[in-house]
Amino acid sequence: MNTSLAELPIQWSKKPDFVLIGAMKAGTTSLYRMLDTHPDLFLTQPKEPEYFSQKFGDDGFYSWYSSLFLDAKPNQLCGECSTGYSRACVYKEVPERLHQENPDVRILYLLRHPAERCWSHYLHRMNERVAAGSKSLPFEEAIKEYPEILDASLFFKQIDRYTNFFPRSQIHVLLFEDLLQDVHIAMEKIFNFLGVSRMVDVKMEHANPAGDLTGRREMRSIWEKAKSTNAGKLAKNFIPKSLARLVYSNVIMSRPAIYLAKNMRGTADIPGKPDQKTRQFLLEYFQSANLELEKWLGRELPDSWNR
Repeated sequence: MNTSLAELPIQWSKKPDFVLIGAMKAGTTSLYRMLDTHPDLFLTQPKEPEYFSQKFGDDGFYSWYSSLFLDAKPNQLCGECSTGYSRACVYKEVPERLHQENPDVRILYLLRHPAERCWSHYLHRMNERVAAGSKSLPFEEAIKEYPEILDASLFFKQIDRYTNFFPRSQIHVLLFEDLLQDVHIAMEKIFNFLGVSRMVDVKMEHANPAGDLTGRREMRSIWEKAKSTNAGKLAKNFIPKSLARLVYSNVIMSRPAIYLAKNMRGTADIPGKPDQKTRQFLLEYFQSANLELEKWLGRELPDSWNR
């Protein structure tokens, strides 16, 4: 039986009002944190539940997903950020599943220079391999083993899937460069799109360098293991969820903790940027897709995307 969120008891039937779908390695953690500071918005912890990509249809997860929004206040809009929702070659059915659960959900999509996002994605996957005890792969082999590394930078392809189920008025696309150029204007447009008041004090912060992947994974693993112990299960009955979220965000996932955990495992020995030959290949690979994106957006993309 595939239970939908709408069929749950009323106290378990909360669903997202908006979803930040990615792109992976495009600055979504920074945007997630800025959204989470707005008093009228409630975002899930964990940041990326990946319900509609990896867990949809499994009755063991439907109540878990809805429970992520239980601490939201009545006047708050609920949101989440799962970058798997913009990886079409891996999770093709996400737009349809989202529409099935909430046809009124609003879609946020943050984009970044496609070649640079692609290389960061490559570093991400190779760090995962090294942390798991495997060797990293040369870029040419990696894109065959992990086709999503290229696919996730085909931004128009990802958007086009959503336009089959949602009107354009429910999709807001912004560039990471917009945030860098004027974070207040960029965030004001997002708040207008979501229908909440503007915030004057919005600060841009950079998060999640590729090398921090291992550290974040290690700390998440430690947190989950701690929760599964007898002491962790007992503490769950006495510690408010709001306090647990605070500990997770400010202690477990703090910069010092991630740094220490990262150095326990090591990362892939790969340059932070591609060589000129690889970069030229990527620029040419994404050229036609960028032109389609420009037409859909009705605006020119930054010149830097072409070099």
